[in-house]
Formats: sequence, structure tokens, C-alpha cells
Amino acid sequence: MPQTNADVVRRLYEAGDAVGFEGVLEFFDPEIEFDLTDVSPDQRAGRGRDAFTKAASAYTDTFEEWHVDLVELIEIDADRVLAVVRDGGRLKGSDREIYNDFAHLWTLREGRLVRWAGFTDKTRALEAAAEAK
Repeated sequence: MPQTNADVVRRLYEAGDAVGFEGVLEFFDPEIEFDLTDVSPDQRAGRGRDAFTKAASAYTDTFEEWHVDLVELIEIDADRVLAVVRDGGRLKGSDREIYNDFAHLWTLREGRLVRWAGFTDKTRALEAAAEAK
């Protein structure tokens, strides 16, 4: 059975939850572009696996125990998939747990992730997807 882009994104989250983002870099194009400016004003856009790992780790490293749950997948078009996720866990140095809801817009080419944009909600991600069409 042929693998769809939604299948690739689903596998990414399943593997990422088990081993963290550094363990799933084979899913990513070496020159992956990312944009986190909608999620946090102090985050930025970047390019490349190392820059992606650094940006993702800046967030996940604030947790002692972090995980991500895939809530919904939406195939936007032939190249883009929207993942609605809930992530979080126990903060470092604390017994406190926090969880966040995000929407991730992935662009794929030949089964590899070439672009990722993070959004604070599904509606904003869908608007951005429509604007970029």
C-alpha cells in the first residue's frame, strides 16, 4: 500500500513521542525550513536539521518529561498536512505539569518533511495554509 503524506506525519509523531525530535531526523530534508513566529514572538524561522533541533529543544528541554499526542490530521493538499497536537508534561525542577494545544503545518516532498510552521491554534494554521496556496 502506498504511503501517504499523512502516514509520514503520523509516523513522525508516534516516533517523536517515543524518542524525541532528535531521534526522528531521518524524516526531515537536510534543509528543512521552519517558522515558529506564530507560536512565540521570541522564536524565529530557520533552516536545516541542526537549527530545527536547536529550536525544538529550546522548548522541549524545559520539561523533565515531555510528550506529544496527535489529536487530528488534515490533508490540506497534495503536499501539505496539518497536525493538531497536544503536548507538554512535567516541567524541570517542579511537580507541575502543563499542556499546550498547537497546530503544525507540514510540507512534504517525496515523502520527506521540507517545511514546518507552528501555530497556536488550528484556525490560524488553516488561514495560513489558505494564504500560502
